Amino acid sequence: MTTGGAAAPVPAPPAGEAADLVASGTGALLVGEAHALPARPLPPVGEVLGLPDAGLSGRPVAEARVLADEVLASPAAGLSESAVEPCALADEALVSPAAELSVPSNASPPLLTEAGLLALWEAGRGLDPVRRALLLAVAGGADPGGASGLAVGVREGFVLALRRQCFGGVFGCVVVCPACQQELELEVPVAELGVGAVVEPVRHVRVNGFEVAFRLITSGDLIAVGAGRAKSGPDAGRRLLERTVTAATRDGEPVAAGDLPPDVLDALARTLAEQDPQADVRLDLDCADCGHRWSAAFDAAAHLWAEVDAYARRLVHDVHTLAAAYGWSEDEVLAVGPTRRQCYLELVAG
Repeated sequence: MTTGGAAAPVPAPPAGEAADLVASGTGALLVGEAHALPARPLPPVGEVLGLPDAGLSGRPVAEARVLADEVLASPAAGLSESAVEPCALADEALVSPAAELSVPSNASPPLLTEAGLLALWEAGRGLDPVRRALLLAVAGGADPGGASGLAVGVREGFVLALRRQCFGGVFGCVVVCPACQQELELEVPVAELGVGAVVEPVRHVRVNGFEVAFRLITSGDLIAVGAGRAKSGPDAGRRLLERTVTAATRDGEPVAAGDLPPDVLDALARTLAEQDPQADVRLDLDCADCGHRWSAAFDAAAHLWAEVDAYARRLVHDVHTLAAAYGWSEDEVLAVGPTRRQCYLELVAG
């Protein structure tokens, strides 16, 4: 593999259509690598126990159905009972007033143990990308009752906070050069993915006599239009934009959001991208082999989920192995620290 360079992330270029955020949350070009296991409790990384080659791709696991009202965490899992409120992630009725405050730079997620990570993994396996990102954000410290109403960029801030706490401050990634198809390795510091809040927020656009007041896109909006699902429909982008409109006029006369022309919606889409740059982070990349330069989307939630999935599967394998050898329960296995657990696994393996 060849190492590729990555500059600081830049906001998404102005889009002429609104389909970008409606696409699957796992469609980013960059792919998270399995590299190391954190110690128990997860933060900070204390020991390095190599992960098996899981063929990670960041794609969602489409196996057994997990009900959205399933208990996502418990005191035994290292999370408080109020850490996740199931109804906050359950239904289509996730739309609440958008919270457009930036995430404090010193935000600290609740402590997540290995048992807590297993509970998080079990709860997220059957969720679509948007709901899964919400689940990660809540585990990262977002208020369960209002997470769906957070602007997408704010939600991503909580996801990055969780990633930093559980797996450290650097993403190990792989990307394929679109010009020469060479596979490139790179490291992306979590700190560089924090775009930051817009200094002078704008919440209205004016185009050809139309004046439109809007709010930022939320996870509730994405869920309502079916984002990340195959049946979201060709008009999902338009419906998503219409949901952000709080008022619209033409020459002073009220206009329904559904009656806004394409050029006005295009201007709205560009402004939304500018006003919430954290919602669609892109990295400037260059190929060390052919010199090609391009911009790639970076889906932090998909990457983090790939790491959670790999770590959880490794834990389940360890529990199975030690339970079969020693008759231990899952709780008893997880009570053994990673270093001693690895020693036991080596003894079992002979």
